[in-house]
Amino acid sequence: MPVEYKFALTIAVIILSMAAGVIVRHLKLLCEMQAKPIMAGVTIVGYPLVGLLAVWVMKIESCDAWLPVIGFIQALLLGFMGLFVGKRMFKDRQECGLLGFSCTVGNHGPTMVGFVVYLLAGAQGLGLNTIYALYTFLTLVVVMYPIALHFSPDAKKQSLPKLLVRSILNIRSIGLVACFVGIGLSIANIPQPQFFQQWNILEIAIYGVIISANFAVGLRLHVPHIFEIKRLILSVLIIRHVIGLAMGFAFVAVFAMTPFELTGTSKVVVMLQSSAPVGVMTVAVANMFHIHPQKASMVFVVSSLLYLLIGLPLTVMIYG
Repeated sequence: MPVEYKFALTIAVIILSMAAGVIVRHLKLLCEMQAKPIMAGVTIVGYPLVGLLAVWVMKIESCDAWLPVIGFIQALLLGFMGLFVGKRMFKDRQECGLLGFSCTVGNHGPTMVGFVVYLLAGAQGLGLNTIYALYTFLTLVVVMYPIALHFSPDAKKQSLPKLLVRSILNIRSIGLVACFVGIGLSIANIPQPQFFQQWNILEIAIYGVIISANFAVGLRLHVPHIFEIKRLILSVLIIRHVIGLAMGFAFVAVFAMTPFELTGTSKVVVMLQSSAPVGVMTVAVANMFHIHPQKASMVFVVSSLLYLLIGLPLTVMIYG
């Protein structure tokens, strides 16, 4: 199947899965609370499996290590910026926390920007994009989970070291372990069993994550609420897309003055991923820690749709 058709298929699957969640909720076949175990499954099983299989088959070079470092630094800065803005704009602690972790991890994988990179730069671009996206597992554990634990209505206040330890030891952090296992298997040149490629296990896992995550988003989606959270959505869009893109330019400029200048496909990956739309992980974390999951779903949907309507056409015009 041509790559363009695969990208169109992915977008269709995202929309249809989300719509299915909305319809199922309206028909009262499932309730909104069912989104929590679904998102937990995506985080505990789906993401770790995709990350492990994708990294395992890659040939990792030492110079590629800068890509996830750049992603992590940006996520950390945007997250703190979200918390800074949130504390001054929202009286609701949970909205402050939601803004904080919504600004960290973007939709970097094959469900969104990763596929765009693949269209523009082929397999090499997708490989470098996968390396860049390795930071998401670390960010999920040491940035998003601590923020969520601190602002969750169910959590007791704890010191930052205790929050980090609790996050790392949590079963939800298995994605980080899977990531390092994949790196170890790749470096050790241990071949992946042939049946993984014969049965397209990676592609099946990717679409499984896409369908499950967006179905859960649909279960929580209430379109009329968009006007009630316009300040939250606008804040996320400015920080995640505008300031994020400016940071991407800054990283490229700073690295140009060092022996580790970003060129070619690496430069394209950093620029495109710096303003990626809000990641599905945001909805997963919001559901798991009861931090306004409906609002998180709406933020995710608006960010994704604006990227498809505005960001993607601009990307094709500039890089296509």
